[in-house]
Amino acid sequence: MADLPSASPSSVPSSRWQCLQSRWQRLKSRLKTQGRSLLQTLPGLRQIPGLGWVALDRHRPQGVIPSTAAWVRRDSPPGVAYRELYADVPLHRTPPQTLDDPVQWQFTLDYGDRSQPAFLLSLPQGRCWQTSAIITAQHHLLGDLSIHFKIDPRQTPRKHPVFWQPIASPRSHPGPLAVVIAPGGNTYFHWLIDVLPRFHLLRQGCGQGEFPPWEAIQGFVVNGYHQPFQQQTLDLLGIDRDRCVDGTAHPHWQADRLLVPSLPRHGTCAIAPWVFQFLRQTFLLSPTTPPSPRETVNPGSCPQRLYISRGSARRRRVLNEADLITLLQRWDFEVVQLEHLSFQDQVARFAAAQWVVAPHGAGLTNLVFCTPGTQVLEIYSPHYVSVSYWNICSQVGLNYTYLFSRGDRPPAYTTPHHLTADLEVDLAQVQRVLEGWHQS
Repeated sequence: MADLPSASPSSVPSSRWQCLQSRWQRLKSRLKTQGRSLLQTLPGLRQIPGLGWVALDRHRPQGVIPSTAAWVRRDSPPGVAYRELYADVPLHRTPPQTLDDPVQWQFTLDYGDRSQPAFLLSLPQGRCWQTSAIITAQHHLLGDLSIHFKIDPRQTPRKHPVFWQPIASPRSHPGPLAVVIAPGGNTYFHWLIDVLPRFHLLRQGCGQGEFPPWEAIQGFVVNGYHQPFQQQTLDLLGIDRDRCVDGTAHPHWQADRLLVPSLPRHGTCAIAPWVFQFLRQTFLLSPTTPPSPRETVNPGSCPQRLYISRGSARRRRVLNEADLITLLQRWDFEVVQLEHLSFQDQVARFAAAQWVVAPHGAGLTNLVFCTPGTQVLEIYSPHYVSVSYWNICSQVGLNYTYLFSRGDRPPAYTTPHHLTADLEVDLAQVQRVLEGWHQS
């Protein structure tokens, strides 16, 4: 409750003011006590330590386990198997290049200097709900396996949707069911970075100890499998789509044995090196290896300078793109719209590129496949910055530069998050960056 309204000490005698304040504090205390008593009598509510009052549901978690590894070591829950596959390692990021002075503040934040350990968990009678909740048979949410975008239930559990959204009864699955679904996994960036690496962890851990062999897995819970990039990457991984379970169509599953690989990243930049190694080793065509029939482009035949156009996009369009393309073509850039290319075509073009220029967009996830030393220029709106692709460049060994399009800059440490804002590029700044690349 707010403090006593309207009147101020200057307009009320001090003794009277103190009396009013005293009465107000007693009233607040009484209302708080009565409110708590009322909550206790209402059906469908329960007070959970650390969560406060939440809507009671027989399928809703009754608490949060922050660390899966600590839980397994401490409690040795019956039937649960845990195997660490990759230890945590140091993470290094190279400061970005820019014409700005100073560097934009989001590139200076502390995103953590170590990756998270990667593991595989086998959970008897475990449940998965939507894209971001793993629940034990004892109705506890596994916090480090249930991060929902920027909502980490280990830090702000009450904000996690599993504690306030309706939860329907789960569908049962008889055999081993593997969870690779992730928040945002229906989009290109999250599919490549957050979903596909979990298949790798499954392959690494299955067939060892108490874990069933890969062939025994009867289903993979994914973010759908109907978009071309999803189908093409599943095919390249040898994943039979008949074994895929659309976790967006049926959001709540319970399995006799739920196999849960850890999340490839915790936060924007905490991505372990094994993620990039897996993607490159799996999808990157070696220059000495001829393309297979499923690959339509050989990197050796691709242009070395790429401009990634958003001409067909409905948001974050470059308003003066015709003038920008005229400038870039004088530097021998090829204009590419990635949505018209197959996944392997995209991989091949980025693998061959030496210079890449693009407005911010998910297509830059393909920077994973670039050769170390490639020059990259990412162009932002002043009202939306994501450092995801700077982080990829740092991890893969690319030279990253950013520019802002024209427009008023928000104050430091504020994020308008205007994700859809169009851009008007400063052509003179782009020219200066290209001249610098040419001279280096």
